Amino acid sequence: FFGLAAYIISRRLKIPFELQIHTDVMSPWYRNASWKERIHYSIARILIPRVSHIRVVSQRIADSVHTKYRWGHPPITILPVYTDIRRFLDAKPTQEGIEKLSGRTPRMIAAGRFVDKEKNFSMLIRLMPRILETSPNALLIIAGEGDGEKIYRAEIRARKLENHVILKSWQDDLTCLFAGCDMFLMPSRYEPCGLNQLYSLKYGTIPIVRATGGLNDTIENYDPVRKSGNGFKFTEYSSKTLLTTIKTALVFYKDKSQWNRLMINAMGEDFSWSHSAREYVELYRKVINKRTKT
Repeated sequence: FFGLAAYIISRRLKIPFELQIHTDVMSPWYRNASWKERIHYSIARILIPRVSHIRVVSQRIADSVHTKYRWGHPPITILPVYTDIRRFLDAKPTQEGIEKLSGRTPRMIAAGRFVDKEKNFSMLIRLMPRILETSPNALLIIAGEGDGEKIYRAEIRARKLENHVILKSWQDDLTCLFAGCDMFLMPSRYEPCGLNQLYSLKYGTIPIVRATGGLNDTIENYDPVRKSGNGFKFTEYSSKTLLTTIKTALVFYKDKSQWNRLMINAMGEDFSWSHSAREYVELYRKVINKRTKT
């Protein structure tokens, strides 16, 4: 909707219209998620052929736009997603948050809006009994808020998982949970930019994600031979592949030398704004120069 308003203003003021896209609006997962996403998709189809320049956060989104508008799209600049990691790391954990994690291994966290069509946290709840077969002391914390909370609580009770799956709100000690957990789980159907996996990387909380959206752009599968990669990801959207990926991560979790290497890789990633500031400054200079010439 902001893009539509910007287009109207640019027409009235006769100035170039720039559009920034943070999610793959051309993806079938996105446009079929809800009526709101279908409206966003329709607006994007109208605006994209009319802009003077597009900024996207990944090569994947650029490729998606190029495929949809193969014969008629404006120039595209890729500016990867970044976040203010420092503000998150500076938050102080509470004693209550520390006590909730005490004595449980492995500790897993999933965080995001309680919108199951997008985040699919219900799949994690259904798989928890299978995880407990090999890791009986495992703990899963699902942090967020939204209309799906009642559904999740009912599923937890139905499977008698109250001692192994905890629902938390955003107002609770999210910083402590990220810092104290071993793994970050995000089995999304689709994902816009994705910031929570960036927070988890800085804490050495290893991401296990579906290869979609910003999750795919920022997470690289761990290679035990080359000692490269910062997490684990899977492509096929199914509970079977998610469970297989979690079990693979649990194998490495038990190998402390491999897991320590993986944590070092994750914590060494740099998605801070200081890393991208020069790219944005250069892009804005180009926009100003273009406007001056016109």
